Amino acid sequence: MPKKIEYKGNNVYVLRVPVGHTPRGYVKTTNKRVVADSMAEAQALYNKYEAGVMAEMESSGATPKTVKELVEHWFENVGNIGRKNTTIATDRHTSQRIIEALGDLHVRKVTYTQLNRFTANLIDEQCRNNSGRALSNRTVRMHQDFLKKLFDYAVKIGLRLDNPTEHMTFVKKSRKKIALPNMNFIKDYVQTIDEKSTNLRCAAYLALALGLRRGEICGLRWQDVDFQSNIIMVKWNRVKYDKAGTVSKNAIIVGASILQSPKSEEGDRQVAVPNEIMEELRELKLLNDSHKAVYQSVPGYEPIFSEFLILNEATGRPINVDTLSRFTGRISKCCGREGFTTHKLRHLATSVMLDQKLPVNVVQSVLGHADSKTTLDIYAHLLRPVNTEAAQIMGNFLQNMRK
Repeated sequence: MPKKIEYKGNNVYVLRVPVGHTPRGYVKTTNKRVVADSMAEAQALYNKYEAGVMAEMESSGATPKTVKELVEHWFENVGNIGRKNTTIATDRHTSQRIIEALGDLHVRKVTYTQLNRFTANLIDEQCRNNSGRALSNRTVRMHQDFLKKLFDYAVKIGLRLDNPTEHMTFVKKSRKKIALPNMNFIKDYVQTIDEKSTNLRCAAYLALALGLRRGEICGLRWQDVDFQSNIIMVKWNRVKYDKAGTVSKNAIIVGASILQSPKSEEGDRQVAVPNEIMEELRELKLLNDSHKAVYQSVPGYEPIFSEFLILNEATGRPINVDTLSRFTGRISKCCGREGFTTHKLRHLATSVMLDQKLPVNVVQSVLGHADSKTTLDIYAHLLRPVNTEAAQIMGNFLQNMRK
């Protein structure tokens, strides 16, 4: 980065003074040659020029003055546009602590030391969440990330010439270690699943054997299943309509829910399926087809319902994510452990594959993760030959559990 003040000799200094921003948000500068007796005097001249530019920017219509006003301005022009309602709600919740602590400060006068102090207060044991526990590093980092994008926006619209978070000390995100159940619980769980109806049994096995997310399971359609190649194509994530936020052009509305494309390219993937699961799916398809005539007579039935794998056996409607969660929750309770969710079946599948020494990039492709910290392989989302090995391992695992 070029120096703001450069000494040229003979008491001549060149000041690189900001004069605004480009359309892409970069700072524009101009060089001013001044005569000063010392660097301190040159710095005073620079500060004078900079203050004049900021005053001009402020009077030109950049309205937010305080941090609280800036937060609302950001939500109005950026935060509420084209984002999921749940994401907006998370940012709203995060912004509340920021407004309480920093809301009355003038945007131009916020310093990184104030932001560091705010972070220190979040980490302090006195600052607790709704459940009474101290805030996690992950939550603290969420506040810091929000501040960063907030002041990036302030720079973009000309309220500041710099982002004070550039010098802020960011905490490292930490994840909770996943506590997996013992093998006796897993064996009981699998055997209990086998006693349930075909549709819910298949849903549970798709989470356990393939590591699919609940929204991906509820979004599967028969056209996504290749019975010849033993492959499932994961193309959609099914969510409640009121949680979908802005609906994309290729989204499909299904009753009170919506099918949306995965958030990343890696999420749109092909997954090899164990033979045991494919046999279950064949049985499920025959069952769904045999009930189709009955389902068509149910009020509110729509033809698109028959395209889905996992249906409510009474109404023929595709089950939603909450129904699937309640089912897996009841199974875990029957086996003596509450809180073993559908997503923990995904964690279990991951642990089995990694325990069998499968390469991380193969597990990455099966799960559809987009986290670059997990793998550096840019082709991880593609189906690889060894992916079939993953299917075989999970098939053997399920066979052992069902004995």
